[in-house]
Amino acid sequence: MNSGDDSEDTSLEFMQLREKNVSERVSQLDEAVLELQQALQQIRADMQSRKDNVLSWRKKVDKDSGCLDRIKNFQTPPLLVAVVLEMMMNLIGKKKLHENKIDLKNFDFTSSRRHSNGRLKLKELAEEGKVDRGVWKAMQNSILSDVKKFSDLIIGIEWEDGLSDDQVHMLRSYIGRCSKTEPGITGEGSLIDGPRAVLEVTRVAQWKRTSDSPVEEGLTIGAVRFSSEDAACLLAFMVALLEYTEHCGPLKETLRNIEERRQEKKDILKLDQEMKQLEEKEALELQKRQALLPPEMDEEKMMTKDDIPNLERQMLDVQKKYDECIHEKYTLRCQLKENKTKLASLKDLIQNFADLEENWQNEVDKHANDQLLTNSVLVSAFLTYCGGLNFDHRNMVCKKFVEIVSQHELPEPTNKLFASLARPALKGSLLLSTTGKPSKRLSRTGSQATNPPPLDAHASSHNLDSRTGVVLGSELKEDSRLASKAVSLSGSHSQLDMLQHSKSFGFGANPNAPDQSLRSHQESRASSSVFSLSEDDMELAPLSFLLDENAIQREENKGLLLTRSTADNLAVALQEESSNDRWLLLSDPTGYAIEWIQHVVNDPGNMVVVSHDELKMELFHALMNGSTLLVTDVNPDVLLADESFRIVMKKRMFFLTSEESVKMKVANEEVEIDPGFRLYLHTSLEPQYIRPELVAITTVLRLEQSRDDTMELMLDRFLALEKPRLQEERKALQIDKLTYGAKLEKLESTLLTSLSKGSKVCGVTGRTKNLQMLRKQYSETKDNIRRSIRKLIDIITTRESYREVAVRGAVMFESCYAMAKVNPRYMVSHKHLITLFDQCIQQADKSSIRMVNEKLTLTIFQSAQRSLEDKDRFLYSLILAFLMEESRGRLHVGDREYIIHPSFGQATMQAIRAHYPTAENKPASVSSKKPFDWMKDEACSQLVILATHYSWFTDAYDRMPRDGRETQWRTLCENEVPEKTPLPDKLDEVFTPVQRFMVVRGVRGDRVLQAAEHFVQQVLSKKLTEFPAAVDFTQVHKTTDIRTPIALFYTREPDVPKSYVEDAAKKLGIKLTTISVNLNTVEESDMIKEILSDAAVEGEWVFIGTAHNNAQFLCSINSFLDGLPKVQSQFQLWLSLNWTASIPRLLRRNAMKIFSDPPNTLRDHMLSVPMYLTTEVLKVGGRSDYPAVLHNIALIHGLINLRAHYGHSGWASDSLMKCTVSQMQRAFWLASKVFRDAMLLAADGGPSDAKTISWQGIRALLAEYVYGGHITNNQDREKLYAICEHWIGALLLRKDHEHTLGRIKYKIPSPFFSSNPKLGTIAMSLQNFLQGVTMDDPELANMNASMDMYSGDEQYILTNLNRVMDSTTENMALIHILDQTPAPAAQGESVLAVNFPCSQSHILERGVFASASRHMLKSRKPVELFELAHSILQKLPKPPSEETIVDLVKRRGGYTPFNCFVLKEMDCLFRIVDCVKEHLKLVKHAVEDPTKVLGDTLNDTIKSVAMDLHLGKIPRVWLQLASSWEKGPSLGQWALAQWINDLCARASQLERMLQQGREKCPAYWLGGFYNPRGLLACLKQELLKSYSEAAGQVEQLVFRTEITGRDKDHLRDPPPEGMFMHSIFMWGCRWEKSNMELVDEAASPKGFCPLPVVHLVATPKADKPVPEDIYKCPVYISNDEQEEPLFYINIKKEKVPASRWALRGLRCTAKPY
Repeated sequence: MNSGDDSEDTSLEFMQLREKNVSERVSQLDEAVLELQQALQQIRADMQSRKDNVLSWRKKVDKDSGCLDRIKNFQTPPLLVAVVLEMMMNLIGKKKLHENKIDLKNFDFTSSRRHSNGRLKLKELAEEGKVDRGVWKAMQNSILSDVKKFSDLIIGIEWEDGLSDDQVHMLRSYIGRCSKTEPGITGEGSLIDGPRAVLEVTRVAQWKRTSDSPVEEGLTIGAVRFSSEDAACLLAFMVALLEYTEHCGPLKETLRNIEERRQEKKDILKLDQEMKQLEEKEALELQKRQALLPPEMDEEKMMTKDDIPNLERQMLDVQKKYDECIHEKYTLRCQLKENKTKLASLKDLIQNFADLEENWQNEVDKHANDQLLTNSVLVSAFLTYCGGLNFDHRNMVCKKFVEIVSQHELPEPTNKLFASLARPALKGSLLLSTTGKPSKRLSRTGSQATNPPPLDAHASSHNLDSRTGVVLGSELKEDSRLASKAVSLSGSHSQLDMLQHSKSFGFGANPNAPDQSLRSHQESRASSSVFSLSEDDMELAPLSFLLDENAIQREENKGLLLTRSTADNLAVALQEESSNDRWLLLSDPTGYAIEWIQHVVNDPGNMVVVSHDELKMELFHALMNGSTLLVTDVNPDVLLADESFRIVMKKRMFFLTSEESVKMKVANEEVEIDPGFRLYLHTSLEPQYIRPELVAITTVLRLEQSRDDTMELMLDRFLALEKPRLQEERKALQIDKLTYGAKLEKLESTLLTSLSKGSKVCGVTGRTKNLQMLRKQYSETKDNIRRSIRKLIDIITTRESYREVAVRGAVMFESCYAMAKVNPRYMVSHKHLITLFDQCIQQADKSSIRMVNEKLTLTIFQSAQRSLEDKDRFLYSLILAFLMEESRGRLHVGDREYIIHPSFGQATMQAIRAHYPTAENKPASVSSKKPFDWMKDEACSQLVILATHYSWFTDAYDRMPRDGRETQWRTLCENEVPEKTPLPDKLDEVFTPVQRFMVVRGVRGDRVLQAAEHFVQQVLSKKLTEFPAAVDFTQVHKTTDIRTPIALFYTREPDVPKSYVEDAAKKLGIKLTTISVNLNTVEESDMIKEILSDAAVEGEWVFIGTAHNNAQFLCSINSFLDGLPKVQSQFQLWLSLNWTASIPRLLRRNAMKIFSDPPNTLRDHMLSVPMYLTTEVLKVGGRSDYPAVLHNIALIHGLINLRAHYGHSGWASDSLMKCTVSQMQRAFWLASKVFRDAMLLAADGGPSDAKTISWQGIRALLAEYVYGGHITNNQDREKLYAICEHWIGALLLRKDHEHTLGRIKYKIPSPFFSSNPKLGTIAMSLQNFLQGVTMDDPELANMNASMDMYSGDEQYILTNLNRVMDSTTENMALIHILDQTPAPAAQGESVLAVNFPCSQSHILERGVFASASRHMLKSRKPVELFELAHSILQKLPKPPSEETIVDLVKRRGGYTPFNCFVLKEMDCLFRIVDCVKEHLKLVKHAVEDPTKVLGDTLNDTIKSVAMDLHLGKIPRVWLQLASSWEKGPSLGQWALAQWINDLCARASQLERMLQQGREKCPAYWLGGFYNPRGLLACLKQELLKSYSEAAGQVEQLVFRTEITGRDKDHLRDPPPEGMFMHSIFMWGCRWEKSNMELVDEAASPKGFCPLPVVHLVATPKADKPVPEDIYKCPVYISNDEQEEPLFYINIKKEKVPASRWALRGLRCTAKPY
């Protein structure tokens, strides 16, 4: 008991001591807090001066000071002002500190322009200039819109206890730091006060001159004050805050100490209270235990001696129990040790299996029912419906699939197929043009990626090795370092993305959202992690859903190129192989599918490949042998008619399910069929053109190559040729990875089997060790995989260094494929392009990538150009230029659309902004007022569109009317060659070639083709832009495989290809065998093949002319050449084929195609002339001027064809004036004969003047025999004589004579005056002919250019460009925003005129209906048919009654010839009017009450009228009716209102003629008659009657004309004799009414000039003298009716020969068309 009392006393003393210590410590803390608070007051007093400084500067920037208002009023502030404002935004929290700072004119304030310490590079900042206008407007709209609120935010900054660390760090990153000798924010001085504190303006100037400055680069108040005093105040306020914070150290330290001591006091009191509670609780528990103990005995029992044995016995029992306990203790200790060992082992095992458990759990969750259901539905829909679609249409359909499953509330899986399609904000980042410089794009790491290298970067790169994406696979998830490195080497759409973690489309193309908010979203996501593999970002693709990683790797090891699109195609093909009752039909015009499917099948060695045209018994042999049969280039019509195929195609399930051979009747023959047979079909047709009957029994798979597919293929081929060891090493690593993967899969299966057994693992040492061994093997295998991955990454690094070549190859391939969209006949085979690529790589100079790219570009460009028609060669160059700019990152969304038509570009940009609305995407606010009065309305509106929707031009447009820039802009707008005129303000140094093209397109739409030519010259190299049109056939032979036929296509001249080949064979000294094919028989085919076999052995050439006449031979030519056993290296087969003939697709795809028609342009024609000259013809003349004659004959030939290019303006019978090469060669021969005869006469002693050549005779031979023998039109004959006279003559062939080609002065090259001319020298001298003039102009043919001479080339070029663009897969620079549904095929001519001159119907017909046309139709205002019909009915003339007509005829002399003519005209007119009225009434009635007149009750005529009225056109039915009496305007040439007004004017004239009669009618509108010759006949009849009565005889009458100076409105009485004619239109030149002379210039922009009143008098032919040097200007009814003129107008001008007017094509018409 005493010990217990002592214990209690000790506890009590301890408690008292503890309470005393606590009390003392609390008192000490209170005293310390009091002392610190006193010190705090003193510190605050000391800081008052600095606080007053802050308050002083704050007052200078508050709302009353006006500082912020003045900053807000800046239109385009200096860059430093914007930076200061951004600092304040960060300080007040309006912009998060971790966000990137604003991009002021491409100045990156967060990365590229910072030192390692985070401060700005002030020198670079000062050189940037001003802020981008769009950025500043965004800042004004966001923060400066409410200055009062912004000022309140500044006032509300919490600063009295100092700024936060983040705010201090932010301000330091901006403000300059001075050295120790200069005061600054880190020293004891201040940047605010004192003469040494402020960086004065003088020092700013000095700093700009020298780089040695005491201030480290950053903002200073002096530098900012140099830009703006108000901004300097803001900066001074922030510097004051920063310095106040820097001196708040003691203050903050004191506050921190106070808080720490207060917190310590709270902790001590809390701990003391807890100890007291614990002691009380222990005391209570002790009392409870004592209460349960037995009462203590008061005294002890006394023991005796007799108790000793008993005690000994008890002691032995206790000892025994003790011994047993000791033994048990030892046993339990051993068991404990053993169990601890087992437990540790099991813990290690469980820990080792933790990651596997997580993976297995994820796998189980992934394959749960709620996870599989939705994806199974989606992948089934994809495999069923998407095989035959292209990339964009697959995306559209799959997006609809995702919407459908969401609408039906199917479970949402974690890893969902096509998830990104349902999230428009995650579709990517389009290249929106915002500045004059190339746009920047975001990489996967979140930083801004700089522009790719010129020519060779790719805007939507698939840069990760396509064949290592699967190799890396899920292992990258487990090794973030490897993942980061792999992604840093990769692009944004790798194979890994495709199979695991795609954020973009599920397959195919890469459509992207043009959204600045999207870019911020991507930056914020990427800023948290270099490479995020979160579940939210993961997206499955069909292939990865159907196959595991190892299975995909096995497919890739077969040689398949796996990219996003090809993986989707592989998914369809593999499913068709195993679970479908329909054979696979591959749609691929390029032939790539033939090679691709051979990699897909399991046993390619057992596959038989045969063309459908050559198919014989291969089907039966494959059925019996169980082989795989691939039938290429299937003809659907023939296939469906083949009974054998129909039976086999219905039995697919039999071949999939049967195991034994059976006998089956196929095409009336019993065949023992092996169930191992498989059938694959290939067609060159696109899916939409395949017959529905064939589609119904096959599974169509469209194999379309994207640029990314081609790029990866090119990269592989380049490495295979140049780095074969690297390719072999990569393949070996892939095989090792696959082997390790299979082993890993097997180990994992063994582990799962062992763990899933029913027995326990605990206590079974053997099982534990076995599991540990398996886990160790599993880890070692994974380590091996990681090592393989590391090696693969090193290979990727090396591989990526050659990507530039692959990008260039992909661009060139895409340009070739694009031309097939213009004309399917241009389709080039994939195999042919690969061959060209391989040749370029082997032959190119390997010293640099640039040299390889130049060789590659030139070779493919050359091959493509020579296979195109002349009209499509420039189109190809333009398409290639756009693709080049796109690969450089300098082509943006909406650029091409604006070039096609500004309204199309406007609609595209508006649709994009409506689809992705953001504050940054808002269009600029631009005034629509014309900047200059002289500027045309069309140019102004197009520039407004450019400035509104393309921000890079906004600032330039705003500055346009300022600071005397009017002269510069006027020079650009009114220059004859604006495309070559420098842009104002030196904008050429800022704008890219595309942007310059767009500016010229806006100001001068009439020069769009010339601007396109200049753009091509800027983008492509000189070798490409000056590529000769003439083909070097010797070089073609050297670069073409001997087993590849060379197809020479022609359109009009079948002999030209033969002459080319003969000339090339002669140059190379190779024997040529010529065959002409006329019969389509087997005997002829066998004969040709026999000749070919002999020629192949002998190494000779074979030319087969008109080979299209024998289809049987063409179908088998490829297999025949491939099967030749021995072919000499010189052998070559040449085929002459008609361009429009039906040619087998296999031959058209695989042959080397050359379009052999002579060139159309004048320059190219002259460059090709040496090809048609022979040495014999050239050396015949013996005179120095003889070669010059040949030169001018060739020029005459080219000018004749040039004039024919301009239709009726060039020749009245333009279709008859297209000359052939044979005509030019005949002209050469005739000239040589004339000179040879002259030489022979002189040699035989003839007269001395025998050497004199009859130039008149040569002109007559050319005009009458060679080129004019078929001419029937007199005016054409005069033009031809004038051309010959202009170029053939003694003075014209002198060496110093200067010829004129329009405005170009030209002399015949000196080699043409050599006595011994050589073809090589002549060819070189012609290289300077029209140097730099690649496009013809009417002035070259001595014609005045006007609108009627527009050939529509720009309409053809731009609409076809639009068509190609529509068929191009969406990418970062192209989005089909206006066509969300699949676009239909071309529907006739375009309804969109690319510029004003192209609005004529014959020019619109050259255009192609495309997306711009669809937009134009959608944007037209709907026509109310009822109102339109009603208004026309009100305007139509009413016919006079029959009584009125009879009465008027009687009063005007009865039925005279004149009155009969008028009555006949009225009959024709009112027949048309009655028909129009009838149709309009029916249309009006049908629209007025559609329930009474249903659509099916209306006949086709009324429907056609209604449709044409709805489109605003003249109904075709009305034009056809009017054409019964005259050839009126063609469809689209006149507007509907113009045609109706014409009817009313005709009726008014006829009524007036009938009322006034012949005697009082003052003048006549000749174009208002359906038969104007009838009126002229009346005039002749009047003269004949009076003349015969006076003279008693009849003479031939002619018309005499005089152009008066009077207008029709001034005429009141008819002339004494003859008639007055008005509304006659002159074409080709202009009539000046003021001086009554003809002016040698274009009539008007419309092409014609109205003449004053013409006095027409009929006189006897003998009475009319024939003046000298007179030009008889014909007057036709219209330009379309130039067969026989109505009469002639005599034109004479002093000192101007009449031949000039013939060359000008001067003519008149009675109608303005």
